[in-house]
Amino acid sequence: MTAAVTVFERQQKIRHAPRQFGKTPPLLPPGFADALADRPRQEDDLYDARVGYLMSIASGWSYSDRATLESQLTYYGMENAQVEKVSITNEAMLVVSTAFMIRSQSGRTGILVFRGTEPRNVINWLTDADVTWRDFSYGRVHAGFYANVQALWGDIRDVLQKATASDVTSNGSGVTTRQPLEALFITGHSLGAAMAVIAAARLVGEGSDWKALLRGVYTYGQPMVGDQSFKEYCEREFAKKVFRHVYRADLVARMPPLIVDKFVHFGEERFSASPFSPWTRDGTARAIPPRFLTTALVSATVTFWARRIGVLRHLHLPYSMDDHLPTNYIQASRSTLVHI
Repeated sequence: MTAAVTVFERQQKIRHAPRQFGKTPPLLPPGFADALADRPRQEDDLYDARVGYLMSIASGWSYSDRATLESQLTYYGMENAQVEKVSITNEAMLVVSTAFMIRSQSGRTGILVFRGTEPRNVINWLTDADVTWRDFSYGRVHAGFYANVQALWGDIRDVLQKATASDVTSNGSGVTTRQPLEALFITGHSLGAAMAVIAAARLVGEGSDWKALLRGVYTYGQPMVGDQSFKEYCEREFAKKVFRHVYRADLVARMPPLIVDKFVHFGEERFSASPFSPWTRDGTARAIPPRFLTTALVSATVTFWARRIGVLRHLHLPYSMDDHLPTNYIQASRSTLVHI
């Protein structure tokens, strides 16, 4: 009975928590990110719910500007973080690509986060829709996702190379010396999640030093990225470090549909059925069969609006765009910590 009451009280605490995530009590201690660099390197890194929460915050707030992202991280174990933005836009080539390199106070831990599909950005939507194949060194991948990573790759390499050497930065409070990068996490939501996977594959393929830095790839609402050959390469090289989160009936996690070709998922899937349910390993998100594509699109649209109408709020349909929102992924990640 005591355990049941405890779970109920925890759920009530989450349910009535302020919606502004930056104002909620922090669940990660000060200096949390720096401490991640002290963990021994190993091939099979286990899932860490605290890291998952931090990555969900970085992914969700990557849709904002650099200063806002930097400010929000203060509440999540990354006080005095340094955030560097890299971006490129070429609308005629369907490229609108943004990433942030976040370094902890000491500089030893880094997070490379890719911004996902911006709701009002038509070019981003056209990028998602470009489901033709692009030959990659390690298999075939989604052409639109690849193009966005490729456009940024030179800048990303420069940022990472700079991070692996000690450097001095100045800010309003003085001069800070940051130590070389020792632990790198890659993350993103939606389109950003797909880019994160391709970036990890490319980074690992460029040398053992980069592979040794990579501690985890945490993705949220990630669509399928490549074919079976790409999956096999990633599984061989780093898939045990990939943690792919799927929230409830998120449509994007089941895309592209089988009607376009055989895209496949890989990595350890984590699933949550509600904002108050912790991530579990029960999920098996699969591509939408051709005969269900129209149903899926209608279902996703109806669910988005139904959940904003009181009497239809609890309507359950098999696919949803509402479930794709980054706030759901943040809330489920927070609930996971509360349940630990």
